[in-house]
Amino acid sequence: MYRHMYLCLFRAITDALEQIETRNYGLAEQRLKDAQCEAERLYIEGGRAKKSDTAVTIFTARHNME
Repeated sequence: MYRHMYLCLFRAITDALEQIETRNYGLAEQRLKDAQCEAERLYIEGGRAKKSDTAVTIFTARHNME
């Protein structure tokens, strides 16, 4: 779970920095906000997955396809 969160946020930061370099501040801000929501979603779903082995298997399989 944390690996997916890290990659999500790292890619967003990289994208946002590129947007800032070209002075697209609004796009940079939106990219970071979207990544923040996605990381939060991954965290919440990961917490739910720990409640049962079946949920962990489903969660892992779904994210391995990304």
